[in-house]
Amino acid sequence: MKNNFKGELAVMDSLDIKPNYAALGRKYGMDWRTVKKYHNGYEGRPDKRNKGSKLDEYRNEIKDKLAIKRITVQGVYQFMLKKYGVNRIGSYSNFNRYVTVNKLKPKARTQGHPRFEKNPGEQAQVDWKEDISITNIYGEKFVINVLHTTLKYSRYAHLEMTAQKRFDDVARGLINSFKKFGGVPKELLFDNMATVSNTNVTPKKPTDSIMQMVFHTGMRISEFCGLTLKDIDLENRTVNIDHQLQRTSDMRYIIENTKTDAGTRVLPITEDVAQMFQAIIEDRKPPKMEKVIDSHTGFLFYDDDGNPLVAMHWQHRFNRMVGRYNDIYRVQIPNITPHVCRYTYCSNMAKSGMNPKTLQYLMGHSDISVTMNVYIHISFDDAEEELKRMEEFRKAQAEIEKKNDAKAVSQKMFKVV
Repeated sequence: MKNNFKGELAVMDSLDIKPNYAALGRKYGMDWRTVKKYHNGYEGRPDKRNKGSKLDEYRNEIKDKLAIKRITVQGVYQFMLKKYGVNRIGSYSNFNRYVTVNKLKPKARTQGHPRFEKNPGEQAQVDWKEDISITNIYGEKFVINVLHTTLKYSRYAHLEMTAQKRFDDVARGLINSFKKFGGVPKELLFDNMATVSNTNVTPKKPTDSIMQMVFHTGMRISEFCGLTLKDIDLENRTVNIDHQLQRTSDMRYIIENTKTDAGTRVLPITEDVAQMFQAIIEDRKPPKMEKVIDSHTGFLFYDDDGNPLVAMHWQHRFNRMVGRYNDIYRVQIPNITPHVCRYTYCSNMAKSGMNPKTLQYLMGHSDISVTMNVYIHISFDDAEEELKRMEEFRKAQAEIEKKNDAKAVSQKMFKVV
């Protein structure tokens, strides 16, 4: 509209026609005085102000600094701010706008990565997402790793969470990814073999040791959690049990007496169990400040917060161990708890012919009926084997009586069933 208005004024001037300012004002929607102003040579407001910036005097210096490799606008701004002060440089937003408008920062010259296209089913890429920290609903902190398998053609991916980075973790993750993909790619591309499976590190497996220890001692898990360094006598191969560690519902750690008076006992241990305790003590990493609970300190295992592990921790670890085994192997095993280990120890000792009073002492039972009736279950095969043994004994007894015409042999053998 402005161009048409100016053009009409120019035509009138060329024809020596005096413009009617009021009529032109009504036609173009402006005041007659504004029309007159344009007729007298007014060009209108400029699109941009010609006012310079206070940063113009530093333009070359800013440009030189931004040419430095890997320098940032924020870094140059802090340099200029320290050198000249905020009154002369101004705010970062204005500084950044000045750099952008005047195109002072050179564009980065990056070379793109070549893309290698693969056909469907030809290749998959495998890599680790390492050392991811998570916390469960009980407040326990864990560090996990994720095996990431991606098909190159479709970018279809599978994520497998693992606690460690061993060969069986890689194998399980790959097998599960192949099941998800519905087939096996011809090639597997590992970005870094050292991150796929670290064969130089022997993974620690405390859960296996604890399971074996409970299998071979029959201790209650709360008794084991309460053990301290002074309770273990490796020289005499004994373990003193006179307390147990518990954690209350309000997350307080307390020391309690053993479940029964008979639970207070001194356990003899085998050479294998003594070696397990020795390994635990050698690998033990105590916190900077040992936790003292009801005058007891020097516990064997601690969590990341410096608190001793309790029964719940070991139950979760047993569950993860069983779940991990069942993920790898076709033959599944049932759930294993610390109490199952104690039960198994009692049954094995009874089947081996151990004196029931001795077994009662080792188990810490207050009543022998608990040892006999609760923990020992005889299967049909056990009963059948015992009957066969008794039958053979009777036949041998009859043969002796027949040949020697002697008194009947009295049976003094006793076996727990």
